[in-house]
Amino acid sequence: MSDDSKHGPEHAAWLVRGGERGEREEMALEDGLAILGWEELGDISRLASRESIRQALRATYPEVSDKVIGNWTGQLLRFKDQIKVGDLIVMPLHVKPGRVAVGRISGPYEYRAVEPQGFRQVRKVTWLQTDLPRDIFRPDLRASITSLLTVC
Repeated sequence: MSDDSKHGPEHAAWLVRGGERGEREEMALEDGLAILGWEELGDISRLASRESIRQALRATYPEVSDKVIGNWTGQLLRFKDQIKVGDLIVMPLHVKPGRVAVGRISGPYEYRAVEPQGFRQVRKVTWLQTDLPRDIFRPDLRASITSLLTVC
């Protein structure tokens, strides 16, 4: 048994944005969720592989470049399958510039058809802190927080 096993299972940390302009942040914080857009795709739980997600994106967004489709494919795959229950999530806050919310993923991917468009692709989150200053993070982590990606 290695020394690392004494500290419990390892968990990843992910960045998930609350919308391009922060439009999903309030609901995310109030309802304990991480929320993605791409609502035109519908329920992505039916898409079992990277290739099926890529094909659905290509069919839904035919005007978008292959490079962007590849980027979006990876983000959707991470949100649906790679982020695990127990992983940490960081959400930079547009509504509070320079601040972030940090939580722990507490549920699998869900598609909530009854929610308004843009609020249907979700993961449950237990928010631990909702108003942390971004500058408390190491410089390399701060750089990740300012990434343009929605999920990374």
